[in-house]
Amino acid sequence: MRRALRWDSSRDWSRPLKKLILAISDQQLVTGLAMLIGAFSQLNCGISFYHWQVATTLAWFASITHLATLPFLQEFLQRHNFLLCLRVMLMSGVAIMLSITLLRSGLPDAPAMCGTVANGSLAVSDWIKKDGMYTILSEIILLGTLITRLLRMFSRTSHLGIKAMRSARAKWQASIIWLCKMLQARSEWTAAAALWVPVVSLSALVSVQALLDFMRSRAWEVLWLLFSLVWGTIRLFAVRYGVQQDSDLLEESYWGFGQVIPVLLLLVPVLMFVESLSDLSSEKATDIPTRYENIQLLELRNGQHTQSTPSFQNELPVPLPAVSSNRPTPSASDSAYDRIIASCQCDFRSCPWYLDNQYFIISFIVGAAPVYLAFAASNLEQLNVYFVQYACSLLGGCCLCLSTIPLCGVLSTIERTRSKRRAFSIIRIIVDPGWAYRICRRVYYYTSPGLVVLSVIVAFKNWIFILRFPGIFVAFCTWIVFYMPPFLLSVFGAMYSLYWYV
Repeated sequence: MRRALRWDSSRDWSRPLKKLILAISDQQLVTGLAMLIGAFSQLNCGISFYHWQVATTLAWFASITHLATLPFLQEFLQRHNFLLCLRVMLMSGVAIMLSITLLRSGLPDAPAMCGTVANGSLAVSDWIKKDGMYTILSEIILLGTLITRLLRMFSRTSHLGIKAMRSARAKWQASIIWLCKMLQARSEWTAAAALWVPVVSLSALVSVQALLDFMRSRAWEVLWLLFSLVWGTIRLFAVRYGVQQDSDLLEESYWGFGQVIPVLLLLVPVLMFVESLSDLSSEKATDIPTRYENIQLLELRNGQHTQSTPSFQNELPVPLPAVSSNRPTPSASDSAYDRIIASCQCDFRSCPWYLDNQYFIISFIVGAAPVYLAFAASNLEQLNVYFVQYACSLLGGCCLCLSTIPLCGVLSTIERTRSKRRAFSIIRIIVDPGWAYRICRRVYYYTSPGLVVLSVIVAFKNWIFILRFPGIFVAFCTWIVFYMPPFLLSVFGAMYSLYWYV
């Protein structure tokens, strides 16, 4: 692709890309602000609730797209405080107005001024049953994204957050070490009976660290953006589908002056990107001295210039200095508590099971998000408390399964290395944590998204909704079928291995 486009690795391609992203960010910010101001200005003029919903949904797209560009402009905005403060003010204004517009509910052909919870025309209980759950979830998505972006945009708050997380991790590790030293001073039976407490605490620490690392990754940014955009798209199609029988509203499906102009204005960032590329291509490669020219200039200065051309094939790269590892390596004679203390000072981020945990989080989100979106598409006006119960239960099952991976990984780290199997080797093979972990890894690695989708498909069967609490029943079936067997297998095998040599 680089050869076809004649890309040169020596050129700085970050400048035109930053200009493109900055142009898209500014365009979407102004677009969302203009749509919301225009919608509020037409309230007293009798704007219908249908047009109000369309304007709100389009402003939703503009706001989410603008928020998605902020992580890539973080360093640029931190160097320009005036632009940062101006953008924060405009972002806050758009978010506040968009949050207010999401609270309105009413009939499509009714005036938007009449359909609001604030003036008491619609009871809160009826609003919750009709459109409240969608509004609550939309507010969480919008405000949660805005708050996290604001905290990361300011360098001071970003550094304070990182410092607070490191301090909390250090205190957590210190508490585990203190607990291990205290239990070591107890009797042998007391120390053996309470061994699982620091192990579970260390596993929870690793799980929280893995979750925070994922929340700060680019994968989470992309997944959250896709989910937000699809959520708004479903809402837009639902609004259009509800009024498709109205001939007056169907006239908006034809392209006219008001539809062509906004689409053509989307070419402005592309033109800025092309201009940046033209400036980049005008830079000649001869302006940058090559390696051979630098060597010749150096030899001329030292008076050692020769006619022969230096051969770069015989040049050997200078070896990098060896990086010393500060990880403690406990010996085989150390006790279990000494190994736990040594494991607290290890960095598990390079371990295969830690990377598997990151993959399982992504696979669960990829599998669960389409189910939530499909349910919202078919029952947008009936997102009731049962849906919330099932969603929370599904997330709890995911956390339950993911907690077994750090548990088995920590146990394999602190476990003694054996040169041979013991007498009950057959029993050990059955309940070995490594074996159980490998089984769960194979199953969830290939079928984790499919299992989540399959477990939720049961919710759409008619016989389940005969029960009074379908959300709780489906969540219970999901836990029993998909979550509990690997969880119990991993925990039983891990605890059996932990107490095997105590």
